[in-house]
Amino acid sequence: MQDIGELDGVRAPDSDTRMLEWRRDIAQHVGLCAPIRHLTRDGWNVEVKAKTWAEILLFLSKCGWQPSVPTYHLLGDMNVNTEDALALAAAGRIVLEETMKDPLGACQTVTFDLGKFAEIVEFASEGEFKITTQVPIDGYTYER
Repeated sequence: MQDIGELDGVRAPDSDTRMLEWRRDIAQHVGLCAPIRHLTRDGWNVEVKAKTWAEILLFLSKCGWQPSVPTYHLLGDMNVNTEDALALAAAGRIVLEETMKDPLGACQTVTFDLGKFAEIVEFASEGEFKITTQVPIDGYTYER
């Protein structure tokens, strides 16, 4: 993986999972406002908080899901191809099935909203989609 630099003397991590954790920690450290991710396809839009989206990607990557691009790329604006969307949906369905087998155990390991997760899994099962970011600042919403 290429060197992506430092922040306050801390080197960036060398794996996708550690990269997601690092970016989440940096966002909290510098006090960024809460961006919103939009997963869109013709006539269908799922709005998810950036923090929740990062937690979902981190959780799925820890469960073995591997998209065709580095996972941290999905934290930005991009088009997600059908193969990656369907793989995300398949991994998500496995998580949801396991959650139904042991709901109390899932409460201890899943840190994000399972209702939103189920919505994203269903959305991804329909194939390719686009990720865009909106940042609300002082009552206005800015597209990145």
